[in-house]
Amino acid sequence: EGNLTRDPEVVQLAEGTTMTRFSIGVNRYYMNRFKEYVSEASFFVIITWGNIAESCNKYLRKGRGVRVLGRLRQERWMTKDNEPKDRVVVVAEHVEFQPERKDKEGSFEDSRPEIQIDIDPSIEIPSPDEMGIDMDSLDRVESTGGKKVKTSN
Repeated sequence: EGNLTRDPEVVQLAEGTTMTRFSIGVNRYYMNRFKEYVSEASFFVIITWGNIAESCNKYLRKGRGVRVLGRLRQERWMTKDNEPKDRVVVVAEHVEFQPERKDKEGSFEDSRPEIQIDIDPSIEIPSPDEMGIDMDSLDRVESTGGKKVKTSN
């Protein structure tokens, strides 16, 4: 459970499947051995597919709270310079959108509804390599209202 660190990035694949990727920040608070309260932040990349991806792109924006249930997947790929890269992502199987927070005046930021979406467990999700997705180019994509735009990197 955490908050989006940026707007979702959406990719429409050739066969019509939608993939949406977003990052969340998760705060952990605990007391250390010196009886001091410590705050620790972790960041996770979330990958969603199909109906979940479409809803996430439609309703989520930077700062929105979400609860994600899914599985871990290690992605491996080669850069254009033939350097191996890898990372662990969360492939979401269930996403709960938390209610919008109130702004300083006490009104809600927007009227997007709280919804829950589950993925069909019978769907076999291919790896990025099997779908011909260039992981390096995805890392250089920014979100502009749900439209895929490459940066100048």
